Amino acid sequence: MRLILFFIALLPTLLLAQPKIVSGPMYGHQTDTSAHLWVLVKDIPHLASPLGLDTDQPVLTYFPELEKTIKTFSGEKKFDGIDIIKSDRAIKDHKTLNIRLYKKEAWRSRPIKPIEKEAQNFSFMTGSCNFPYPYKGLKGKNKDFIFKSMGYMVSDFMLWLGDNVYYLDGEWRSYEKMFMKNVKMRSNKHLNAFIQSRPQYAVWDDHDYGPNDSDGSYAGKDSSLAVFKQFWANPSYGMDSTKGVFTNFSYEDADFFLLDGRYHREPDVCMFGDGQLEWLKAKLKKSTANFKIIASGNQMMPEMGQRIGECWGHYGEEKDELLEFLLEEKISGVIFISGDRHYTELNYYAREDAYPLYEFTCSPLTSIGNPTGKLKNPYRAKESLYTKQNFGRVSFSGPQSARECRIEVFDYTGFLVWSHLIKLVDLQD
Repeated sequence: MRLILFFIALLPTLLLAQPKIVSGPMYGHQTDTSAHLWVLVKDIPHLASPLGLDTDQPVLTYFPELEKTIKTFSGEKKFDGIDIIKSDRAIKDHKTLNIRLYKKEAWRSRPIKPIEKEAQNFSFMTGSCNFPYPYKGLKGKNKDFIFKSMGYMVSDFMLWLGDNVYYLDGEWRSYEKMFMKNVKMRSNKHLNAFIQSRPQYAVWDDHDYGPNDSDGSYAGKDSSLAVFKQFWANPSYGMDSTKGVFTNFSYEDADFFLLDGRYHREPDVCMFGDGQLEWLKAKLKKSTANFKIIASGNQMMPEMGQRIGECWGHYGEEKDELLEFLLEEKISGVIFISGDRHYTELNYYAREDAYPLYEFTCSPLTSIGNPTGKLKNPYRAKESLYTKQNFGRVSFSGPQSARECRIEVFDYTGFLVWSHLIKLVDLQD
């Protein structure tokens, strides 16, 4: 009897010792032979490295040609008993965790690399400004329902456009507080279910980088970069010579260029910096994809005079440099995508002797709408302004000779607000 009572008393300790998935598994970047995997786990302290170390470890990679999905993995980060699985060393003594991850098959739809044969139809979802509503009186209850609606929507992946997390009350001054804020956000049941539903890519903006409107002078930018890299599974983060979260990837007949508008920003000088801009121009010049999607946390096309708040128009020389490059090199198929504004709109930028440039701004997911969106904007497509919670979907379809891009906006319940069709032929000179 005493032995039975002893084991009953010991049971909670034994249960707590078992690894537990806090969030995920979430699939990130994929190639034709692999898929990056992220998962947040707690209660594996003996596998965790000390806080602040090994921030550049690669995410766990899934190889579809192998028998079992999860080959090996290890804990990379630990804080208050919580670890992130982002590596490839075996955990032989945690069979429960292995089994759970084995059952989560990798999300794969079709070849990802650019192909010469007929391109397949595909789509991605997008949005920005995911505010957590920590204060009383803000009426944020159930705003996260939007992620349930998004989970029902068909798409191949999700592209987050910044302010994916909001650092508040000085949280940006502490690595630990930023880390735990991301843990809290990923623990939300609706968000956690959504990130498991399809691959996720992300750029950042000021509120998941540092304080409001922060730039390259922010002292904690390397800490926020380390945290960002731990919670996303992008294909890469900057270059050896130029830090940041910028990266690129391909899907069917589209190339995606995700920009970092924070790490190298200098007031009245630049938003992206020389290193990143040269990287972008080189990638664009090399691209043979039909569509070239350039994504940033801040708006790019509207001029400074039409914007209250941040936009690329505040950095005219840098903006003009890229626009002149697009003209000189005859770069076709460019569409800009951005977040930040707390309203959604489609901007149309006409150019002499060249096709027009479109910019789809999609915001907010859960945050409060911005009434300044109702101010006059000569670049805005008619009836494209929407100031309530929403998300977008961008779809590519049609035969190789007549590809089309359709932009759709949905409210938080998944109801279609508006859509706009852009033909590939209209993105060519």
